[in-house]
Amino acid sequence: IDQVFPNTQSLKKKFRLVDLADGAYKMTINDQEKTVIRSFQVKNGKMDLDDRVKKYFKPSFELAQNRLGVNFLSFADEDVNISLRNRDGERVYFESNNAKGSLNRMLNLNELPAGTYYATIGNSDVTYSHQFEVVK
Repeated sequence: IDQVFPNTQSLKKKFRLVDLADGAYKMTINDQEKTVIRSFQVKNGKMDLDDRVKKYFKPSFELAQNRLGVNFLSFADEDVNISLRNRDGERVYFESNNAKGSLNRMLNLNELPAGTYYATIGNSDVTYSHQFEVVK
């Protein structure tokens, strides 16, 4: 089921998840501030919710004086990847790090040529991107 709802303060909708084929599933809920992921299993018409709820707050990207600040808060203990790509999709920077709660980076962009770039941060569950300009 892939369904997008318009921005709303109150949303009530029922899904018959037990009608899904047997297997493992993830329910992802996005709002303006965060992404929440809850896994569940369906087997023989019964649903079993995983007790773990993964919560990721959307990162902030701040560009000032050819420096890009990236802040990402994650309550999952797993690797977080940061990459920068140029307009042609070539990777110009990559870092993989276990955030253990949060990842804060200030990336110096002075060595990059002027142009349009894309910063991507995320892990195996979520990915967020941000477009920015390097000006000389």
